[in-house]
Amino acid sequence: MSFSSSDDLSSKNTHNNKTWFQQNKLACVGGLWLTCMTGTFFWQHVLQNSKTRTSVKVIHSRLYSQAITLSALLAASGVEYYDRRYNNKGRGDVERTDPFEYKHRRAAAASTDAAASSR
Repeated sequence: MSFSSSDDLSSKNTHNNKTWFQQNKLACVGGLWLTCMTGTFFWQHVLQNSKTRTSVKVIHSRLYSQAITLSALLAASGVEYYDRRYNNKGRGDVERTDPFEYKHRRAAAASTDAAASSR
């Protein structure tokens, strides 16, 4: 019977959270927008107790939540750039492909290479 140390469990948990976030980035950003929209509207409506109209409060809430959401999108793109740039460094087994290249061109090139090597 072997027991895992707390460091092993925390690193596994961190890895699971990171992979989940990488797969659900836009859902997280959308949830952040909704949370910010609700939170800033509540803050303006209840805690500030100002005399401004509700439509103005909604507009201000939207502006605040958009600013926070854009910051989160920039942070997510920075993390994605960092992962692609530095985590694949030194790995020979990672296939580097052009994201703008069509899949059928890659398949045709692979079949041409296979035919050329069999001659």
